[in-house]
Amino acid sequence: MISFSADNFRAYDMQGLALSGLSLCGAGDHVGAAIDAYRTARTISRDTGIIARALRTFDELEAADPARRLAPARAALIGPAR
Repeated sequence: MISFSADNFRAYDMQGLALSGLSLCGAGDHVGAAIDAYRTARTISRDTGIIARALRTFDELEAADPARRLAPARAALIGPAR
């Protein structure tokens, strides 16, 4: 999806979620790449509703992260304060 449309913030949000999930599964450390994907998504759209929707999905994944390894990715998903 990203290769077809560089402005597809949803694709970047999903890429960030997938990379975060891979990190929790022990398939390598992909948190940095997830942060990059979320930052790209936030440069395209910082709409409050879009962020809230992506955050609800991310929060379900984050429940499986008691060590809080995904905290930097969550911060990138939210984006900088306005």
